[in-house]
Amino acid sequence: MQSLLLDTALKYAKMGMRVIPVAYGAKNPIIKDWANQASDAPDTLSQWFSGAPTNIGITTGKRSGIIVIDIDNKDGADGRLSVADFEAKSGSYLPPTVTARTQSGGVHLFFQYPPDMEHVKGAIGILPHVDIRADGDHVVSYPSVGEKGPYLWEIAPWDGKIAVLPKVWKHFICGDIDENTLPKIRVPKKPFTLPNRISSGMRHATLLSYAGTLAVKDHMTAEELARCVKEANKNICSPPITDQTELDGIIAWATERIGKMRLVPDSTLPEWAFINEKGVKIVDDGLFVQWFKEQNDLVCINGIFYNHDGYVPATSIRSDIQNIIKFYVCTSLSTKVNNLFESLRNECFFELPPLRRDIVNLDDASLLIGTDNISVVEEGFTLNKLGVQYNPRATTAVWDTFLSGLFEKEDIITLQEYIGYCLVPTTIAQKALIMIGKGGEGKSVVGEVIQALFKTSMVQGELHKLQENRFMMAQLENKLVFYDDDLQSSALTDTGTFKKLVTATIPILVERKGEPHYEMLPYARILASGNKGLESCYDHTDGFYRRLILLRCKEKPKGRKDDKLLAEKIITAEIEGVLNWALMGLQRLMKNNWEFTISEKTQTSIEEAQEDGNSVIPFLKDESVVQFGKDESVTSVEFYDVYEKWCEDNAMKPLSLRTVANFMRENANDMGVSYSNKVDNKRGYVGVGVVNKVQRAGRFRIIQGAQEA
Repeated sequence: MQSLLLDTALKYAKMGMRVIPVAYGAKNPIIKDWANQASDAPDTLSQWFSGAPTNIGITTGKRSGIIVIDIDNKDGADGRLSVADFEAKSGSYLPPTVTARTQSGGVHLFFQYPPDMEHVKGAIGILPHVDIRADGDHVVSYPSVGEKGPYLWEIAPWDGKIAVLPKVWKHFICGDIDENTLPKIRVPKKPFTLPNRISSGMRHATLLSYAGTLAVKDHMTAEELARCVKEANKNICSPPITDQTELDGIIAWATERIGKMRLVPDSTLPEWAFINEKGVKIVDDGLFVQWFKEQNDLVCINGIFYNHDGYVPATSIRSDIQNIIKFYVCTSLSTKVNNLFESLRNECFFELPPLRRDIVNLDDASLLIGTDNISVVEEGFTLNKLGVQYNPRATTAVWDTFLSGLFEKEDIITLQEYIGYCLVPTTIAQKALIMIGKGGEGKSVVGEVIQALFKTSMVQGELHKLQENRFMMAQLENKLVFYDDDLQSSALTDTGTFKKLVTATIPILVERKGEPHYEMLPYARILASGNKGLESCYDHTDGFYRRLILLRCKEKPKGRKDDKLLAEKIITAEIEGVLNWALMGLQRLMKNNWEFTISEKTQTSIEEAQEDGNSVIPFLKDESVVQFGKDESVTSVEFYDVYEKWCEDNAMKPLSLRTVANFMRENANDMGVSYSNKVDNKRGYVGVGVVNKVQRAGRFRIIQGAQEA
């Protein structure tokens, strides 16, 4: 026995619990100042539990990191009834946790000490026949023996997890609320859920909670309730309760609640409203949220509501709930609205359907897009419904004329493919498109037209703020387009966010104000317009620039008079035709295996943008300074010195030594260059050389036979 005592005490200590010796066959500690002397030191425990027989006590409270709910069951008084009553009243059910059976048949439920609390005072009779063991208390634990029998684990701490206290129970135990002030804690009531298996120590309490829920929420007859409880006992309890008196007691307690809690239907009231025994109108939460969900065809994805037409603002739902129930709620209307709103989120939970990059959803139809045909298919649930109806015969005479004055013919094809790409939820093509012009060419007309095409599936904002505002990313959830109609001329200080959006293949963490982080898979394509392309302060890799398509607008002819109502005319008369035009672009893109048609002019624009942002590229192309060949070599320091002087002579901004070194390493294979630490016994490059210290008219002399990097 002594070996078991010491071994068990050491196991408790290793789990962070402080242990004390308790009188054998009793509950009182046998050391002075036991609350402060409680120990987890092996030497101390060995002294305490290697001599005369003792019991083991575990101190509760902050030092051991636990709070224990002590539920008595003796002399005909069962604290489990009190717990079940409070659970039903608060709608907050205690989760499975480490559980001990006491000598008298009671239960100890172990919970984690709230980390935000400095002191939690124990309480005697917090509920009838229910005590709280916290700071300054202790509980007697296995393998101790009391006057009436042994202390046993139902779920031992080494076999199970010590659960976190539900919010309502935490505030109740800490004294923030009592049974009469429960509404102070705004936690939506959640339906009780039977676990897959109920162990012997929790059978009675769990069946009580289940029976109480049936009595209050499901409006069952006594016979139906009894049948459900017996079925749960038979199929879920391990092993089932065989004492028929005990089982009948559970059923009798819940049946009595039916008489006390039954709400009386009234044909003059809505199906979710009743009159209680005092003649007061009552809103049944469960019936209301089910009714509201069906009436509004709602689903909830990541906490956001949608109906058949798309996004539904939370403020709109709260307002609707309040306007409906205000005639049936006498007090705490705002609390009731908040509780119903949160319950509605749970009721409307919806798993996001798989994304289809061959389906375009419209106001009146869903289209299956093939490379050579388009067919109307059965409309399914979607978060990406466009605000346009399908008319395959609609044309675009005005739109075509406008585009021909804005872009070259080859670039119109690229724009057509990109807007078509935005019709479906995918980032497979991994490109962002930027329209570049001096101003007044007509870029804003494109923006107004695509806004009318995508409506709620498009978000307008500033691309640069995506990296600055941590809440902005969440706004892109389930959106097809992110449009920036006035791209800043300043370079991005961080391209990580931009690249994640353009090539999104896995969920990313985002957050909304006042809510925890959650995962989201963004697929909003980036479309912007400005006076110049997108630049990066520090990212000069091909990985950034290859994600860009830069379409340069034609210069506005002198004397051209613009129609200020042009966008409105196109939207009014041709928006359905613009859809057909974009669908043709999508089909072409699909046929080309999601590769855009890029004109030579556009490709040159991208290369020029990369050179403008990365002065190493034009430096390597300057044959008067750099030559390539297998016999060439240069140290890293010499290479950078020449590069820095070249930037000074050509009015370009030099990059840092580390950035240049990284660029050379990443592109070494393409240039036929290798990195070595044996170039004049220093680090450097083999396969490339520079002309150093020899200048002609302020410029480096020309090296014949050099090849482009």
